[in-house]
Amino acid sequence: MMPQCQSVIADKNRLKEVKKRKKMDKTSKILLGITMSILLVVVFCIVPISSASTGTQAADFTEGGHLETDFNVNFMAEWWYLNGKATLVSSEGEERDIGFFVTLSPQESPIIVNPNGTQLSHLLTFYGLYFDNGTTTFNSTETYIPQIAVGNYIALHTSYVDYVYPDGVKRFNGSALSGYNLNYTSGDMEMDLVFRPKVEKTIDHADHPLNFTTYEYSYGTINGSILLDGKRYNVSDAEGYMDHMIPLSSGPWPMEMHGWSWFEVTTKNYQAVAYAVRGLDDGYDDYSYKHLSLLDKHNGTVLAEYSADEITITESGWLNESEFNRKRPSRVVFSTHDRNVTLSAEIAIYFTRSDPTNATGFVDFMAFQPDNAAIQYNGNIEAGSAFYEYLVSDVGVITPTVKIFDMPELDIQKTYTYNISFDQMFPDRIGTEAVLYWGEKAEIDGIECYVSNLSKLDGSEVQYLGIDTENEDITLKGTVDRNGSITFMNFTFEPESVFIDYPLYVGKTWDRAEVNFSGMGWIGYPVYVNGTTWGSAVVTGEEDIEVPAGVAHCLVLEMVMNSTMSYNGTEKTMNTSQKVWLMENGFFAKRMLYHEGMLREILELVA
Repeated sequence: MMPQCQSVIADKNRLKEVKKRKKMDKTSKILLGITMSILLVVVFCIVPISSASTGTQAADFTEGGHLETDFNVNFMAEWWYLNGKATLVSSEGEERDIGFFVTLSPQESPIIVNPNGTQLSHLLTFYGLYFDNGTTTFNSTETYIPQIAVGNYIALHTSYVDYVYPDGVKRFNGSALSGYNLNYTSGDMEMDLVFRPKVEKTIDHADHPLNFTTYEYSYGTINGSILLDGKRYNVSDAEGYMDHMIPLSSGPWPMEMHGWSWFEVTTKNYQAVAYAVRGLDDGYDDYSYKHLSLLDKHNGTVLAEYSADEITITESGWLNESEFNRKRPSRVVFSTHDRNVTLSAEIAIYFTRSDPTNATGFVDFMAFQPDNAAIQYNGNIEAGSAFYEYLVSDVGVITPTVKIFDMPELDIQKTYTYNISFDQMFPDRIGTEAVLYWGEKAEIDGIECYVSNLSKLDGSEVQYLGIDTENEDITLKGTVDRNGSITFMNFTFEPESVFIDYPLYVGKTWDRAEVNFSGMGWIGYPVYVNGTTWGSAVVTGEEDIEVPAGVAHCLVLEMVMNSTMSYNGTEKTMNTSQKVWLMENGFFAKRMLYHEGMLREILELVA
C-alpha cells in the first residue's frame, strides 16, 4: 500500500478539499448569515476476493488505468506498487542484499488544470533502495500532461497494465497471467525486472476514513538485473509484493484522514498484510479502521483474518521527526487472541509531499526491515522481512486539537435574531434587531440558489448562495441591499464567487478568484454598474466569544474583497472586508463589516 502524491494544483483558486468525513461529528449546518457590506463584504470493510492467477481466466480489467469519470468522482488517484527483497550478484561474484520499491501513478481531477483551464493529468513515479549497510537511496519525478493525452502513456480500461512515464525510460507493463515487467532508469540506476505472482489476487475495499480499493498480488518471485554504480547485478528468485490501489475523493485524498499504517511481513511460509487508517478525530492515538490478514504465501490462501476490536495495535519507540512536524513509531505490534506480528521501522525513507498552506499533502515514512520481523501464529514463530509505511497527512498535524468544520447539511428552515450594536450608515438601527430567514430557494441565470434574507429596520440584505456539495463550496451568485424605497445594489456574479471553501480549520486560506458582476447601484439615483471583484479569506483563530445569546465556540474568518466598477463613464475602486465568528452549527455568532478599512456594522447573536 503505497501513498499517492498530492496534486500541485495549477490553479490554486479551484483547489477544493475533501468530502464530508464520515466519522466526524455532523452537527454543523449551512453557513447562512454571513452577508456582504455595501459591495461584496457582501466499515472500512475488507473483502478478500480471489481469482485464479494461472490457467484460463477471464479478462481482468482491474489491471489497467482509469479516469475520475469512471467512478463519477471529482478526484481519483491510482498507483501500481512493487516491492522486493533481493540478493544481487555481479559477474565477479560480489553480493549485495537490498530491499526496494517502485511506484508509478497518475492523479486525475478537473481541479488539476493549467492557467488556461485545460485539465491535466498529474504523473508521478518514485523508487527507494535499502542497502545492507543501513544506507538508502530515494528519487521521485513528476510531470503534468493534458488529460486528453494520458492514454498515450497509460493504457486505460485494459486487462493489462502499461504505464510509460513521458521520459520513456520508466515503464511497468504486463498482467498477472504473463508477469509484470519493470524497466526503470533513474540517473545511473537501472532496474530490468520481472515479477511473477505466485498467489491469487485479493481485493481490499474501504469506504472510510479513506475510500479506496486495492488489488493485491501479495507474493511472487522477481528475476532480472539491477545496475548500481556502473555495475550490473543479477537478481534470481527474489521475493516480491505488488498492488494496484485506487483512492477516490472529492479533493486531494490525504485530507480524508490523519494517516495510515500499512505493512507486509514475509516469512518462510506466511505473509501478514495489515491496513490501519486513522481518522481525523483519531490523531496519533487510535485507528478508525484496522484489518489484519494472514496468508499462505505459497498459494495465497487466507488462513486467518481479523478486524476492528479484534486487533490491538501497540506503537512504541516514538521518533520525533521535527523537520516535518510529525512523529512516528519505530516498533509496531499487531496483536490478536492467537497471533502477534512484530516489526521495526528504524531505517526509513522519507517521502514528503507536504503543503502546509493548503493542507493537501502528507509525509510518508517508508521503512524496510530485512530480517527479524516476526509472525507468531498458533504457537509458532517465524522470522522474516517487512515493508512498512506510516503516513501522516498535513491536515492531521496542523489541527491536532481543533475541530474541523465540514460543509454542513442545508435543506433546513432557520430563523436567527441578531442585535445591531453598531451601524455607521444608519445609526437609527443601533439597538434594534436583525432577523435572518433561511430556507427559501430562487433561480438566477438557471442556477438554483438558497436565499439568505437578513431583515433590518426599514431594510434588508439578501444573498443568493449556490451550494456545491461535491467540492464543498458555498458560492455567491447574487446580492441585494435595500433601505426603505432605495435599492443600494442589486448585483449578480458571473461566474459565482467562491464564498466559503470547506472544510474550515485554523490556518485555512483560500483565494476568491476574480469574477464579473453587473446590475443596478445607487449613487443618489439608480445607475447600471458592471465590474470585477476578487479577494481572499483566512481562518485566523478559534475562540469562545460572549454574545447576548451566551458563549459561543467559533472559528474566526476574515475576508477581504477588492472591486473595480464602472458606471456612466466613471471608474471606481473599492475595498471591503468582514470578520465573522462562525459557530459549529454553521451560523455566525458575530459579524463585523468594514468599508475602506472603516467599521460599518456589528451584529451579535441574540437567539
